[in-house]
Amino acid sequence: MGTLMKKTTLICIAILAITYQSLWAGISITPILDFGVESNDNLSLSSTTTENVTASKAGIGIGISSYLSPDLSLNAGFQSNIDKYMNSNFDQYVKNQAYATLQYSFGPQLTLNGSVFYDTFKEVESSGNQYSKLIFKPRLSYYFNPNLGLDVYYENSGLQYNDVDIDTAENNYGGTLYLPLNHWISLGAGYEVADSSSLETTYNFSGTTMKGEAYAQLSANQLLTLIYSKGNSEYPNWDTERTDEDTTIGVQYLQFLTDSLQLNGGYSNTVRISTDTDESFTNNIAFAGLRWTPQLGTPYDYGAKNFLSYLFSHAERAIERGHYLDAEKQLLKIVFYEQDMDDAHFELGYVYTKMGYHHAAINYLETSMLLDEERLEAYYLLAHNYLKIGDTEMGALVLEALYEKNGDSKVAKMLEKLAK
Repeated sequence: MGTLMKKTTLICIAILAITYQSLWAGISITPILDFGVESNDNLSLSSTTTENVTASKAGIGIGISSYLSPDLSLNAGFQSNIDKYMNSNFDQYVKNQAYATLQYSFGPQLTLNGSVFYDTFKEVESSGNQYSKLIFKPRLSYYFNPNLGLDVYYENSGLQYNDVDIDTAENNYGGTLYLPLNHWISLGAGYEVADSSSLETTYNFSGTTMKGEAYAQLSANQLLTLIYSKGNSEYPNWDTERTDEDTTIGVQYLQFLTDSLQLNGGYSNTVRISTDTDESFTNNIAFAGLRWTPQLGTPYDYGAKNFLSYLFSHAERAIERGHYLDAEKQLLKIVFYEQDMDDAHFELGYVYTKMGYHHAAINYLETSMLLDEERLEAYYLLAHNYLKIGDTEMGALVLEALYEKNGDSKVAKMLEKLAK
């Protein structure tokens, strides 16, 4: 764990250095306040005795977001949570988490991000129940369209207890497919493989988990999520070669009361059936809470209000400097996520014209004209590209349509020249 801590420190220093060298990028700072209640009917996950407990939950934290460039973004933060149990011997838990994620976009469909998390847990009344956990998680995402995508990931975690020699290392490999059914409902289906090794070899295990989620957009600010997972784990060094089967079903509700105030709630039921009956249990959890996350500043540069306008502003500046490949990359992202943005289609047509890719220019210019018939510059460029590929008939038709709109004598002369 000492080596992992050193790596984490170096990563954080590198992130701070990148941020310092990129002061031109926008920075968003988000304070976080959480308040809620939770009911748990088996907090100790016991197979024999259960105790229904209620906890008040409070959390405070801060998040930082910044686009260091149109292709590279940073998200980092820290949060501390306290769970105070009202009718239990557990007293209270303190949970802290620091995190940082860098994400790089290779284009409109492919992104790679790497995350590091450092968690600590402390049961106030039990000095033995304290641990820290360090997690590294790279993730590759590919989207076939804005709603249909595939994630694959690897997660490495190291768990260290303060006073007990059962430190654990765990590796998880998995993937999730996101599938839209219609405008309101989408599905997520995933599969994960895990293996874990511990200083106390009895706790070594390997297993697989299938996961499913259904998302229902009830309104513009309400989301309902149904959750199902089923996993199997084997403990080869257990006294009786223990095998567990875990099944969880649940529901979560999220409503944005304002841009910065969210109401959330949910319920989950977990059932473990183990070949070692002492390890079997049933656990029901219900929760509700409020989260306040006012955003101070914007993660985008150029005074942009949202991600697409940020990309477009960057593309415009790239065009002004003659950096057409950079402009192409950002404009392709825009039309992938927002097919009806006529400005992006026109600028792509212009970029491909300058690059000499006339067939591609024609495709985007024609789309731009369908979205905005009054953009006269598109007629000029479209006619120019048709003439460049030797299609004088289509070039003349476009110029005729342009002449009907503006009656420009220069267009008339071009038509006369083509007629000869």
